[in-house]
Amino acid sequence: MDLKKVCCLCAMLAVSPVFAKGGAAWQNDPVVAMLQDGGSLGKAQAIDPHPLFAADGDKNSIYPDTLRLDDKAKHIYTIVGEIKYGSKDTSGMRHKKASYARFLTVVHCGKYRFEEASAATTVMFDAKNRVLSVDGPYPREEYSQEALAESDELNRDLPLAKAVCALVDRKK
Repeated sequence: MDLKKVCCLCAMLAVSPVFAKGGAAWQNDPVVAMLQDGGSLGKAQAIDPHPLFAADGDKNSIYPDTLRLDDKAKHIYTIVGEIKYGSKDTSGMRHKKASYARFLTVVHCGKYRFEEASAATTVMFDAKNRVLSVDGPYPREEYSQEALAESDELNRDLPLAKAVCALVDRKK
């Protein structure tokens, strides 16, 4: 067995409790229930798409009423966002029949500003608002100071982090 396979197996074992939760268990998850009920999220605020996907014609938004302080000391917030897909390309992680995805994501808005997208819970929907898939939540990262600075440098100017942190600054 080569090193790449060993690393993949270790990664799968590390998140195996997440996969064990799969199946119908997500139906009782309050975060998934909130993401499914678009009417309870308040008014959407349009934001610019991620630069890597801007050419796809995606429409991105956040729901300001869902902004919550998650960790006061670290200035970490959660918020619901949504992507309405402009392209039919499903070569990435997107489900084949997905029209849009709604997600609860984690955003750092202190000295270091970035979205911790790997910690998101995402629900993908078809054009008739039926759930196609649920991904996450995944364990949060514990960042070293060096990793925080690097994440900030790489991601500070991305639209979602900018919009959420601007919203946080306005609410202060």
